[in-house]
This record gives sequence, structure tokens and C-alpha cells, in this order.
Amino acid sequence: MKLICLNVALFEENNEKLFKFFKEQNADIIALQEVTKKIDTNAKDEFTSIPTIDQATQNLAYSFFSPVKSFRNFEQNNFHGKELFSFDFNGFLNSGEYIRSKYEIIHNEDVFVMTGNKKITDWSKWPKEDSKAFQIADIKINNKTLRLINYH
Repeated sequence: MKLICLNVALFEENNEKLFKFFKEQNADIIALQEVTKKIDTNAKDEFTSIPTIDQATQNLAYSFFSPVKSFRNFEQNNFHGKELFSFDFNGFLNSGEYIRSKYEIIHNEDVFVMTGNKKITDWSKWPKEDSKAFQIADIKINNKTLRLINYH
């Protein structure tokens, strides 16, 4: 069995790299963080990762997305080595953890450890008031159950 756990990098325009990587790896289960899905239709495609991941992993029939927060932009001072780190996604995105599996997911849940699924419009209190959750999936493999915990 091949399991991949990966942060797909929210602030990267890397859908082509992700597609190629997942096609080459041909994993049985993937557990991903910083995965994004559009809420607004006008949000930028280049920062929306779920359609690309789904296309590259069509052999993985089962999936479970756990949105942790939603936002339309991100702005922080002195972050990632930049004096002003700023992104405008042109519309709201959901961001969270994502599990895809070749094997049936028989149970799934989110366990929030910092607030609930939160819509962020003011980044001045971040990361102190961030949303964080464990994504839990029970996956049936033959006659056994694998519990997978995915956390960013």
C-alpha cells in the first residue's frame, strides 16, 4: 500500500506540479493539507486545488474534504520572508484537509481544536484565532480498519 501525506501549499500556483506528481505516484491513499475549493465562482482557478487533485487521482474512488476556514484574501507582515505577504484570491475559497482513498472510507469526522469552520475577513488576529481541526477517517482495507488522522 502506498500512502502520501502532503501539504499542497496554498500560496503556490502549483496545480500542474500536483497533477504530475499524483499521476506519477499512483498512491492508494493520500492525506493532504491546505487543499482549496471554490465557494465563489470568480475565485482564481490557479489557487483552487481540489479539481486538479481529483482529476489526477481518478483511481481513488473515496474522498473526504474537511473545510477548516474560508477566506478571499490573505495578508500578513513579515511572513514567509516578505515584508508584506499578500494574496487576493478574487473570491472566497474553502481551505482544509482532504483524504482520497482507493479503499472505502467507512467513517469520517472533524475534531476542531481551535474554533470551528471560520470565515476570515480580518487577518490581524491570525494565527492566534485560527481554525484547526483533525480530520479522522476509518478506511476498510480487506477485513481490517485503518484509522487515518490528517492534521495541518
